[in-house]
Amino acid sequence: MGGIWQWLDPETLFLTQDSQASATRETSRAAMASSFLPTARALTAVAPVVLIKTVPELKAPVSFFNLAHLDRIEPGIDEEQHRLGAVPILYEQVARLHGMTSYDPAVRLCAPRCHAILDKRVMYDDENHLSAHGALYFAPDLERYFQ
Repeated sequence: MGGIWQWLDPETLFLTQDSQASATRETSRAAMASSFLPTARALTAVAPVVLIKTVPELKAPVSFFNLAHLDRIEPGIDEEQHRLGAVPILYEQVARLHGMTSYDPAVRLCAPRCHAILDKRVMYDDENHLSAHGALYFAPDLERYFQ
């Protein structure tokens, strides 16, 4: 994806394609939309592609305190879908258009809440990065795509 990354605050990183403009959520969406299709075409010309959708985001980072109050940090699937907006639809359209397989981690992680802990294992390192256990949780699903 071509573009310029720009920090707006310590928690958020946005993208812009115009080096003279400020990066915002809207410029990030536009940059992603304009770069996503050419990237998808280039990748599928070389090999089969599995498009892995965004991992659900917790409401707060995983910490010792938050693990004692999971109800405060685990979003419901409806909240997660609202946060993502049209991005999952874009993923599905691109996958279908280019013959890709699409995989959604929320299908296993969110039922009906997006779990910070599953099978007595912490699934996240913070609010939006999977832990090693979290990543391995999806291995059985993803292995079938790479055989």
